[in-house]
Amino acid sequence: ERARDRGGEKDACGQGLGRAKLYPVAGLFFGFGFLGLFAQFALLRELAVVFFGHEQALALSLASWLFWTGLGSFSQRARPEEPSSDAGTRSGRKIAFLCATAPLTVLAVRWAKTLTPAGGVPGLFEAVALPLLLLAPFCWLSGAAFGSLCAASSAPRLYLWESAGALAAGAFATFFVAGSLPAFPVLCGVGALVCL
Repeated sequence: ERARDRGGEKDACGQGLGRAKLYPVAGLFFGFGFLGLFAQFALLRELAVVFFGHEQALALSLASWLFWTGLGSFSQRARPEEPSSDAGTRSGRKIAFLCATAPLTVLAVRWAKTLTPAGGVPGLFEAVALPLLLLAPFCWLSGAAFGSLCAASSAPRLYLWESAGALAAGAFATFFVAGSLPAFPVLCGVGALVCL
């Protein structure tokens, strides 16, 4: 009976992850979820400034976000089977690049605002092209990093940690950052913490 319980716990952890190894990976999933949603909050707020809060532009920005994230995740699907240690190293590198890319993407969106003449409103072409180009690096890395994390440790409970991180980021952005703190330095700090 006890042996069966231990075997079930081993299967639930995916690839035999023990508790000692599960907690750091759970923290990484939590940080990944927190960074992803807070970056979405910061970037969509910057894009709303560029497009003067136009609903169609925001919808196209979300479509670009989903497109590149899905493409990045799909790019990891075709990889052959490899040891979980190699997958973990690869996912760690992607997350490090992701943390650096988030604030750089904010700066790129702010720079894109200068492309619009003073007093002018970006048209449909800009509303499609700018989010599609500006969000590509961060969103592709986000999807690819998540795919690599899932390959490194397939424990079902780890998805709960990623969702919990996103929930915490939403609450933090709503009650502490929105209207009070500039998102750029906070995003830099969150990225640095995730890298640690």
